Amino acid sequence: MITVLLFSCSAHKVQGVNLNGSWVLNNVNIEGVNNPNDYKITVFDDVNANCLVGSVWFLTQSGNATYTVQQSTDCPGGARPIFWSLRDDNGVKYFQFKHIDNGAKARTVSDGYRLELTNVTNSGFTLREPTQVGNNNAYIVYTFSKQ
Repeated sequence: MITVLLFSCSAHKVQGVNLNGSWVLNNVNIEGVNNPNDYKITVFDDVNANCLVGSVWFLTQSGNATYTVQQSTDCPGGARPIFWSLRDDNGVKYFQFKHIDNGAKARTVSDGYRLELTNVTNSGFTLREPTQVGNNNAYIVYTFSKQ
């Protein structure tokens, strides 16, 4: 987990694509390790990465948003409130968010997540999160499509 400061943007556009709206997370993959299916990784201090497959992310202009995990035997379902924004660091685009659980105000929450935003089109985008898996540097890759 990293500490990030988030500021609401007047527009959530990347390469002319507005990210506001509903998106489905179609795939979570681990790059940079052999046999990625052998690893169970908890993401966003919340659930196993596989639990996010099929989750719906509703992103609003105000920055207030949710991602909803489908209930299953291994996955606690339900909506997770977040506050999100975009950041540009020297031409690299980032999607960043923080959990705003229990009615907390976004400005009072300092911990969050910053993921590199790539492959942005009107129909989908990809987020890449650096991580450590065993002794390997790796990336967790999240692939979204427009709902």
